[in-house]
Amino acid sequence: MWCYNVWQLESVTQVVLFDISVRLHVGRPESRLVEQIVLHILKKLNYASSSDLKGLVGMDSRMKQIEALLCTQLPEVCFVGIWGMGGTGKTTIAGEIFNKIAGEYEGQYFLANFKILLKLCFSFTGFQGTGKVEGIFLDVSKLGTENVEGMFLNVSEIREIELSSTAFGRLYNLRLLKIYNSVAGDKCTVHLPSGLESLSHELRYLHWDGYPLTSLPCNFHPQNLVELNLSSSKVKQLWRGDQNLVNLKDVNLSNCEHITSLPDLSKARNLERLNLQFCTSLVKVPSSIEHLDKLNDLDLRGCTSLINLPSRINSRCLKSLNLSGCSNLKKCPETARKLTYLNLNETAVEELPQSIGEQSGLVALNLKNCKLLVNIPENIYLLKSLLIVDISGCSSISRVPDFSRNIRYLYLNGTAIEELPSSIGDLRELIYLDLSGCSSITEFPKVSNNIKELYLDGTAIREIPSSIECLCELAELHLRNCKQFEILPSSICKLRKLQRLNLSGCLQFRDFPEVLEPMYCLRYLYLEQTRITELPSPIGNLKGLACLEVGNCKYLNDIECFVDFTVYLFCLRKLNLDGCHILVVPNSLGFLSSLEVLDLSGNNFSTIPLSINQLLELQYLGLRNCKRLQSLPELPPRLLKLDADNCESLNYLESSSSTVVKGNIFEFIFTNCLSLCRINQIMPYSLMKFRLYTKRLHQQLPDVPEGACSFCLPGGVSPQWLSHQSWGSTITCQLSSHWANSKFLGFSLCAVIAFHSFGHSLQVKCTYHFSNEHGDNHDLYCYLHGWYDEKHIDSDHIFMGFDPCLVAKEDCMFSEYSEVSVEFQLEDMNGNLLPLDLCQVHECGIRLLYEDEIHCIDYYCDALEAMFQGKRAWFQGKRARFQGMSWEDYSVIRRTYEFLEELDVSKGVSSFCLCGDVTPEWFSHQSWGSTVTCQLSSHWANSEFLGFSLCAVIAFHYFKHSLQVKCTYHFRNEHGDSHDLYCYLHGWNDERRICSEHIFVGFDPCLVVKENDMFSKYNEVSIEFQPEDMNGILLALDICLVHKCGVRLLDAKDKHGLETRLQAQ
Repeated sequence: MWCYNVWQLESVTQVVLFDISVRLHVGRPESRLVEQIVLHILKKLNYASSSDLKGLVGMDSRMKQIEALLCTQLPEVCFVGIWGMGGTGKTTIAGEIFNKIAGEYEGQYFLANFKILLKLCFSFTGFQGTGKVEGIFLDVSKLGTENVEGMFLNVSEIREIELSSTAFGRLYNLRLLKIYNSVAGDKCTVHLPSGLESLSHELRYLHWDGYPLTSLPCNFHPQNLVELNLSSSKVKQLWRGDQNLVNLKDVNLSNCEHITSLPDLSKARNLERLNLQFCTSLVKVPSSIEHLDKLNDLDLRGCTSLINLPSRINSRCLKSLNLSGCSNLKKCPETARKLTYLNLNETAVEELPQSIGEQSGLVALNLKNCKLLVNIPENIYLLKSLLIVDISGCSSISRVPDFSRNIRYLYLNGTAIEELPSSIGDLRELIYLDLSGCSSITEFPKVSNNIKELYLDGTAIREIPSSIECLCELAELHLRNCKQFEILPSSICKLRKLQRLNLSGCLQFRDFPEVLEPMYCLRYLYLEQTRITELPSPIGNLKGLACLEVGNCKYLNDIECFVDFTVYLFCLRKLNLDGCHILVVPNSLGFLSSLEVLDLSGNNFSTIPLSINQLLELQYLGLRNCKRLQSLPELPPRLLKLDADNCESLNYLESSSSTVVKGNIFEFIFTNCLSLCRINQIMPYSLMKFRLYTKRLHQQLPDVPEGACSFCLPGGVSPQWLSHQSWGSTITCQLSSHWANSKFLGFSLCAVIAFHSFGHSLQVKCTYHFSNEHGDNHDLYCYLHGWYDEKHIDSDHIFMGFDPCLVAKEDCMFSEYSEVSVEFQLEDMNGNLLPLDLCQVHECGIRLLYEDEIHCIDYYCDALEAMFQGKRAWFQGKRARFQGMSWEDYSVIRRTYEFLEELDVSKGVSSFCLCGDVTPEWFSHQSWGSTVTCQLSSHWANSEFLGFSLCAVIAFHYFKHSLQVKCTYHFRNEHGDSHDLYCYLHGWNDERRICSEHIFVGFDPCLVVKENDMFSKYNEVSIEFQPEDMNGILLALDICLVHKCGVRLLDAKDKHGLETRLQAQ
């Protein structure tokens, strides 16, 4: 076939510089040589089909930058990442570079759309059971297992996996193995029906959530293992025999409920952390633990079967020992002197070792609920570093010794002590003292003038001495349920920093002293269930008062003092007058311009003054059990909730056509308002809610919250306006093709419920069962709001609501369903189904509402209005409440100011969440992504520093989990010094379904920074925001992602600026 002469071949080699002179003498056919020449030429000419880069501006320069990083001749370069926002051409650049250099490698493959393919590959539907996972490991083995050094498998979207016993058999060089579940609460069952034959001896990192076997492979040698995490697994023992664990530093066996003992750890000389929390079957730990010199954190909390520990743990590095909840542990081990945290909460220890006095570095000692502990060693006063002592709930302790003068927090509540040591007044650093429930304490404690919080609830104290005025730093004073307390001195007014005073339940307390001086700081005053006959006077001197609670003061029958002084109470946000037998509500109540919560329940007035509609900030109005109330005037425009339960005489609701247009959307409850039902005015009043809500939804106004529309009223018939109705608790309707189109607004829901001797909390769970003719199905649910307290009802009531059903709008999958059944279930507020003999759904109905059907509500309401002689009920909806400032900015500024006002009271992080997708402009440092960096001035952590204001904008996608946002501070300076701190923005504990963006805002006083001069040397801080579930597990980026973030350092000047802006607004 090949007929070239040798001289011709030599000529070719001269052209391409390919020397074949040697190869001509090895007896190979010339055809092979020609093939080699052709291949070499192709490589030199970029063995790939040419790509057309025409029109791709700037492509050449970008490719050259990346080619320079590749260093294809160096073996060290394994990965080059191309990072950037979506749509910037990352895949195009990578593809062109691949085409250019692919010929230089024996094997090559370009995988585009990797993220999508990966999700499809590892989804539950992709596996269709348990059979295909083995194929993944088979593919790995075919691709060359000696090159696989790391494997990470997220099983959060897979319910069951079945692996063969040899799945890891040929992964000889595997160093990193992580099989984990990124979704808290979801359990993935990994099956190894034939066991597991082997794991790589090269493993450095082994993390396997829910490991299914009782032990690791018998031939596994963990000599290279650095970190072992088998949390929530079924392991009973790790391995047998003596193992070389010289590299092991971190062991996490938390929630391994079956493990009964640990192997010998004598050779784990570098072990630093041992986490065994909630290993409920663990009876003992090996004696070798006492010789682990580098152990600094030992966590055994919740090990309820643990009986004893080695008598001494000699590690000179041990800083934290947590034995909380080891309810059978009777003796605390002795430790070296570096211990800073000792937690014996709810253990069975009867005494502390005398060596406790040698723990010179101990900062926190927790002995809470140690019921068998009889005394505290006298030498505890030697602990000069001790700041926190918690002996609360130690009911056998009748006396306490002297403490170090440096102690700051002392919890003695629930003990049997009869008096405090005489040296208590010498504790100059003491700022917090809790004696709640110490019923033998009869005298007010003689504490240092630096005390800030004093809890004396449930003590036998009869009076407070006039010398209390010397407690110039006192911010909180609690005397709740002190049954014998009678006398509060007038000198209480001299406490310039007092913010919270609680006298609730002091049944003998009659006279609040005359307020002789203005009290600017007192914000919270609790006087419920006292014998006072009049409110503090002159109440106008309580200039900073934000909350006044005087509920169930049976002897308080008028509140005339408000008449002359309401203009001075410009800070009052909450007023509780529940159960005070008030006969007349003064007109001056309408001048409390800042009032947000007003509870007038359980009183004897028959009317409410018209001035109430001037309470422009009012969001909640409580009128429960106002049995003489006959009519309601025009209500405030921003009201969110009205509770008029059991207003037996209520028969008239005022309405105004103007407020229907600009009013708010609120929940209202008219349970047991039978007079209102009899005159049939309630139904048009209720349906006005739907008219306003759906119109606003149609206009896509941003202030329409999900699930906002629900109410309850007396009655036994579903409105005719609902197109689908049925007896019983389930209603079914057929869905047209493409029913969930862009004009779909949501579902109107209704349930008629019969009550019999009912006295519980209530919510109505509405479950949607979507299905089609192919057998596909999907469930969703929402709730019609009921009530948290126990309401006594014996008649039929109608529950109505509107569900925007955002999931159905955003997922085209729902258009494929042709039928929906809605099931109404009655639950208490804990999610427990209520028995049918107490309450039962008699009738139900639904209507799918579209944009062009909004007028149907108008027609129906107009017909009812004409039928009932024009007594048209009205409804109020939200309007833009701020000019010149966004809602987000206003919320942040207002709440931050409130956080700062309570800074001396609240020691932790204060936070809140609101809908939105923009970082408020108020934050001085902002950034895209999850990290924001700001420069710090010299001596930034001075006495004026108040803390950090934090913000994260998080996008949710089919989110259904608990949530908290971990904020990690990375402090550093130009010398390379660094330090990390963290705090949390609170989210929620339950599983919430969210598919939109939300803003999380918080304020962190960052007390560690204020108390440690070390932080002043740092000149830069980066703050990283990480969404986690409530178990501390990072959440997957495909369900929640931090899009933007911001931070602002606050000082005293900022606080004044916030106040000025709020007053101007």
